[in-house]
Amino acid sequence: MFFRASVLKVYILAILVLAGCKDNTTEPGPSSTPSTITGTIVSSDFYTPIVGARIVDQGSQKGEATSDSLGNFTLSFGNLSSQYTTLIIITASGYYDTTRVISIDPGKTQSLSAIYMRRNSGQVIYSNPDAKKAAQIAFLGVSASDIYISGVGALENAVIEYEVRDSLGMPVAKLPRYGATFTVNFFPNTQVNDGTIPRVIPSSDSTDVNGRLRVSIVSGTEAGVVQVVALVTVDNAKVIRSSPVKISVHAGFADKNHFTLASHYYNFPGLEYAFYQYTMTVQVVDKYSNPVLPGTAVYFNTMHGAIGTGTSGATSVGVTDIDGFVSQTLWSGNPYPEFPSDTLPYGSGYSWVYARTLGDSAIWVKDSVLMLWTGHPIISNVTGPTTFAITNGGAAGPWTFTIADKFGHPMSPGTTIDVSGTGLLVDGDAVKLVMPDTFASGPGTTTFTVVASDVDPANINVPPTMSVLTLTINHPVYGVYKLVLATGSVQ
Repeated sequence: MFFRASVLKVYILAILVLAGCKDNTTEPGPSSTPSTITGTIVSSDFYTPIVGARIVDQGSQKGEATSDSLGNFTLSFGNLSSQYTTLIIITASGYYDTTRVISIDPGKTQSLSAIYMRRNSGQVIYSNPDAKKAAQIAFLGVSASDIYISGVGALENAVIEYEVRDSLGMPVAKLPRYGATFTVNFFPNTQVNDGTIPRVIPSSDSTDVNGRLRVSIVSGTEAGVVQVVALVTVDNAKVIRSSPVKISVHAGFADKNHFTLASHYYNFPGLEYAFYQYTMTVQVVDKYSNPVLPGTAVYFNTMHGAIGTGTSGATSVGVTDIDGFVSQTLWSGNPYPEFPSDTLPYGSGYSWVYARTLGDSAIWVKDSVLMLWTGHPIISNVTGPTTFAITNGGAAGPWTFTIADKFGHPMSPGTTIDVSGTGLLVDGDAVKLVMPDTFASGPGTTTFTVVASDVDPANINVPPTMSVLTLTINHPVYGVYKLVLATGSVQ
């Protein structure tokens, strides 16, 4: 301590000599405007302003100031005739002294950056007895900010430590002890009907000899985020509370009964079209129906074409989001599913898409979906009259036909099929039809029947008009196809 004090005295003396030398040089006359230094005194422990700190000039000007309720101060100097360099000492009750070397030009105002003072616990002075009472709860730390649901063999609990402090930021005395309770808010990742939420152990506690509190968070079977708040009642009236502490509860391993691979549509119009794409999506969930930890890797592969994100490889990997979902793109391309041996017993046009991830004990969790690759529409097996003459109130037909790809499979979803003609009322299963997502062949999906009749049988005083009965197919990938089924007249 003697050495440090001696060094400080020598340092101050050097600054004063330097300041004195500058004052004795011949300079222009003194400025008529006072020179000022402004600044803010702040506690380095809590970043709060220090009230009543004294700022004293050690040089020839002998200026002095006191910080206000916001920690701000203004130190004024007389009419300076030249640049003034000096040392200031800042003192405050309960803090170590702090020094700063400053230089100020005549008539100028200079703002200092915040001056931080370090607390000296051996010099705490309480001006009010109530200042010793509990006034704040400080969070000291948590043993783990990420835990896992119970039963998966991973970390299931975390310990939070608090410190109850008085109005000056010091730990409360060992007596009296302050009782505390803890509240828990839980925000689950998903709704689970039969799951259990995290809990605190113990639900209440009291300060120890160092003014500290501890509570343990134990996970349940639901994943999500836990938010813990400590509360302390002072004098049976005032309640002080801590800031919320958040702990993430992550899900367990992927479960085979909750692993789902799906596509929005399964009839895939890529049999004769390169680089057509469908999105394939997986949701990965643990045995308690919680989405697995975000970033869980899922591997995709396909028998035909490619799967990935802008890649040409036949296998790809994606990672789950916060809800356990991951998507990849199925692209049409070589090899195409044109040979029955590829997908026995289903035959040509069918293809499997697979997804897998690692579950408990490094066991693969898998799912797969069967896709039907379809091509452009082929109209065949057309039957019915090629001409018609429909009298007033009469009808003609029926006409039958088949619409399927080269392997006899139905068109992909969104394909529209319609039969119409001027002056005709067309009825049947191929009138303004929008194809569903189907693998099935048969009536209404690949084979169709229509009949035509007079659209206005009540109007008997009109001559016959020419009409063309036309089949129109509008495919979202392969375009528009038309076929005239018959021509004739309608009265």
